[in-house]
Amino acid sequence: MSSVIKRRQKANRFCFAAACFAGLVVAAAIYFSPEKIDFFWATAEIDTGGSARITEVIDYDFAYKPDKHGIYRDIPDLVESSIIEVSSPSAPDQYEMRGNERIRIGSPYQTVSGNHRYRIVYDLETLVSEDLTQTAWNGVGFWWNVPIQKAELNILSPFELLDPQCRYGSRWDSPKECEILEIQPGHLKVKLNQLDKEGVTITALFGDSLASAPEISGLPSAPNSGNDFGNLLFLAFVGLAATLFGVLMVVLILKYFGRDKVRSGGAVDAAFGAETETLIRRADVDELSDQIATSFTPPKEIDAYQGGILLTERVTEDHKTAWLLERAISGEIKITEDESKTVLIDQLPLRDSGVLKTMFGNREKITLGSFDSQFAEGWEKLEKELNSWQEESELWANYRTQWVRFLGWVVAVLGLVFIISLPIIF
Repeated sequence: MSSVIKRRQKANRFCFAAACFAGLVVAAAIYFSPEKIDFFWATAEIDTGGSARITEVIDYDFAYKPDKHGIYRDIPDLVESSIIEVSSPSAPDQYEMRGNERIRIGSPYQTVSGNHRYRIVYDLETLVSEDLTQTAWNGVGFWWNVPIQKAELNILSPFELLDPQCRYGSRWDSPKECEILEIQPGHLKVKLNQLDKEGVTITALFGDSLASAPEISGLPSAPNSGNDFGNLLFLAFVGLAATLFGVLMVVLILKYFGRDKVRSGGAVDAAFGAETETLIRRADVDELSDQIATSFTPPKEIDAYQGGILLTERVTEDHKTAWLLERAISGEIKITEDESKTVLIDQLPLRDSGVLKTMFGNREKITLGSFDSQFAEGWEKLEKELNSWQEESELWANYRTQWVRFLGWVVAVLGLVFIISLPIIF
């Protein structure tokens, strides 16, 4: 099989493996994407009698779990007769009360996945003190089992809201202060990010009555409910395509820099033309094969075993055996047989160092065919020296491929990081 076909097969296998691995990463990222609340928005509209109407908008991301049917919302002191509306534009919105404070929203016969919006409207009588002098509202609650990425709470009152304060935290930790904004008299707003089973409590004292209660304009923009899965698959496809594109670019760069420089013209010009008379260009393996002239000796710059290392781009047992044979050809050792066993005889026993010194030690001959610890030590040392030669030589198979392979790994890692981060980002 030609080296060209081998390289093409290796490139095809690499691209196929990269595509399969990237596909597995995409599938794993989708399956293990976290369940969360992207946005929790709530407004409490207090009337002059002390009652409050609460409007909640919950953008809930179920991720892509196969067993989700809806959500639970726990609201202390809520009674079923106070519920005004429970709705969702894209998910089942049937509801029922569980106990004194829990609303179950969803259908036991239908599962949901991806991002869906829920809207809950209800009345509460417990936000205002009995003497109508102050308000306290925990607008988020401590009972969510998933993190809340963003939360926004608004209080609208027909009275001035004095000495407003905001605190947040879990039921077990000391509360922390949070920033509270007065949008206008009677309108307070709080924004928080990254809540994890943490409630948010807003308190204020009532001041003078206002000519009219402030109003809030509209609801926050809804997410693209129902299409998240398709969008994520599209982005995953983009990430996969970018990864494969990076692999292709690395292969093309490697192929370009792997070409040898030859003189323009035919085989004669390439072999004997003067550099000053002809242009220098790069030729690929297919073109070089047409210009090969048979030679019975290797180039003077390299030995036979070094040529084998360049061809395979790694050190094998055959290359070490070729090195040993060259030592015999050069007269450093002699290879004979004794009772059908190969025997190595040291022709230069006075040498001070080197691989052969390690193999022979103080002996003059080595009988192969059984384990010899000293020979094995020298054999291992030989492999290290050949690998060192391969790394340090300035031939194509070494210094040009190192940075290209590094570039390939960088592109592959960046592509996979992008794919993995898709569910978290979007």
